[in-house]
Amino acid sequence: MVDGLKDGDEIVTNGTFTVDASAQLQGKKSMMNKDGGKTMTGHEGHTMDMMTEKVDFNSTVEKSFEPVIDAYINLKDALIQSDVSLASSKSEAFRKALEKMPVSQREQTHNYWAILHKTSKGINENVSLEHQRKQFQMISDKLIEMVKNFDEVKDKLFVQFCPMADNNNGAYWISKEEQILNPYFGEVMLKCGSVSLIMD
Repeated sequence: MVDGLKDGDEIVTNGTFTVDASAQLQGKKSMMNKDGGKTMTGHEGHTMDMMTEKVDFNSTVEKSFEPVIDAYINLKDALIQSDVSLASSKSEAFRKALEKMPVSQREQTHNYWAILHKTSKGINENVSLEHQRKQFQMISDKLIEMVKNFDEVKDKLFVQFCPMADNNNGAYWISKEEQILNPYFGEVMLKCGSVSLIMD
């Protein structure tokens, strides 16, 4: 049945996976997030989705995410430089790192793979730096949720928080260095923020 379809319309071919990922992106109820978006304790007003229970990722998936985390760090560094073009290319590299994961492993990420891949497409040369940073915030939130549930990470990771980002709601990001270099403001407020969590 094709009634109502037009050229260029996207069709859901893997219903549960795709539709649930879309619900998560919008902060709605989903299989991973039964109550919709929740706020991280201690930072009221921030719309970071937090899981209500631990999610297990097998060691193969965790290992496969090491290059993805490295690519994310490079994307963060591009946003610190406030460089739209560089951020676009680093976002593409982030996506390619995700695409190197076998499909069988992608399906074991509880929709995180789909969300990260889709959201990263919003960081491109045709949007503003502000829009890029908003997409990066959503990527950061989901990646933090994932890594918090890993049994181990290759490198020590610092979850950092800027209370003034996202219109003073605050926003998180991951760094491999304890020093604060703010990807949401760049040189405007480079040192704004603090370490919220250390993962090693």
